[in-house]
Amino acid sequence: MANKEAKLQRAAGKPRKSAVFIEIGNDWIKLVQVDAGSGGVVLSKVRLEPIDADIAIFETISRALKAGKFSSSAVFACLPRQAVNLRLLELPSTDAAEIADMVELQIGRQTPYSRDEILSDYKPLGLTRQGTYTRIMLAIVQRSIVRERFYEIEQAGLGVEHMGVSSEGVLSWFLHRTRSEPQDKDVAVIDVDSFYSQVLVLHRGEVVFTKSILVGAKQLLESREESSEKFMQEVKRAFESCRGDLRDGEIESITLSGAGVHIEGLANELGTALEMPCEEADCLADVSLGKGAGDLGDSRYATASLTALIGMALDSASMEFNFVPDVVRMRKTLLSTAFSSTALASLF
Repeated sequence: MANKEAKLQRAAGKPRKSAVFIEIGNDWIKLVQVDAGSGGVVLSKVRLEPIDADIAIFETISRALKAGKFSSSAVFACLPRQAVNLRLLELPSTDAAEIADMVELQIGRQTPYSRDEILSDYKPLGLTRQGTYTRIMLAIVQRSIVRERFYEIEQAGLGVEHMGVSSEGVLSWFLHRTRSEPQDKDVAVIDVDSFYSQVLVLHRGEVVFTKSILVGAKQLLESREESSEKFMQEVKRAFESCRGDLRDGEIESITLSGAGVHIEGLANELGTALEMPCEEADCLADVSLGKGAGDLGDSRYATASLTALIGMALDSASMEFNFVPDVVRMRKTLLSTAFSSTALASLF
């Protein structure tokens, strides 16, 4: 885990001059390159490549990098929400060291896997109960998943600087979009991707609930009536599950993002089923599109969500979850030590 004392204070970051963001999902490999301009973030390059079972993932990434002429500067990877176990906990302490110890005790209770099979990280979300408890978001992922992602990306010739979780990116995008609005309401964000959707519920700008729903754009487009009914039921269950976390409040509105904005009538169906306003919000409206972005309105890409990657690009410094396999961490340490030794020898 990273330094948890530093994590008790949220970082307010700015996008780098140039960075590449990548997400390997169930059926898409998503690659975007962003440049920071005077007018904000510019989406300079985009490639969405379908995953082919007969072609190695690193080969598909390599082909996409070459075709899109991506740079190989800072690289941020993103784990899909359904691959990560997220838990929101309230811990009876405000001391960083005590919180770290309490998290260690909680990890074994939140997953059926042994400690050798998982990687974990957490981020503080603020104080509760008259300032005596700290709310945290705990993320747990299988080591094998992280190692596989690192291997595929590094085999393609990229060095991963950071590997976060898509939920953080979606949250970053939403907070950026609503930064000029008062954060005094209970709201929900539903981001629809190809094979799954994720629900985030916010109380006064802070996440109090998150859930992955195994209904995505492909199901909603291929079997609309059946999948829509299941989708609405899953969202209702999610909202009912988080009532206690809203502290007697009620969700007042829904923001539908990702591939959901391309599914005609879905926002209206959600609003009717949940009896509350539901608006569509396209993450691409928050960035400028460069010539290399291509035609993102192409129907082939209608089932893919770029919300998480855009959110990470808008504020990469606020991405606090970072999963790095032990072997990668050790390799970086050895390289750093070797470099320092060489520099010292040269100095002598």
